[in-house]
Amino acid sequence: MNVSVELDDDLARALLELTGVEGLEEAVVIATESYVRHKRLGRFRALKGKVDIMSNEELEAADLERNRQLWGHPHSDETQDQIHSQEPESRTVLLQRLQGRYTDIEESLADELVAERRKEAEDEG
Repeated sequence: MNVSVELDDDLARALLELTGVEGLEEAVVIATESYVRHKRLGRFRALKGKVDIMSNEELEAADLERNRQLWGHPHSDETQDQIHSQEPESRTVLLQRLQGRYTDIEESLADELVAERRKEAEDEG
């Protein structure tokens, strides 16, 4: 998007100096990106204490639980080791079995979501 802006000479010089670039157009782009990032971070910081954000440990625990549900154990690396230790024919069977588990879990979650949406619709109507 092209925009024509008139800047005070002192402001333009300061902008060029602070951004470290030679062209005013690039300096304005850098300043605008910085301003937008600053405002977005401000909005994010305003959520502190209002939103429960999971810690890294909680995220890792949730990831392990998800892997356990999908693959039967918490570490997907173990599944990869199990797959690669098999003969090629056995690998295909094992991969098909694991894909079946994944598909079953996806279908189960989709069914639960549909049931929740139906219940919400019934409660509203």
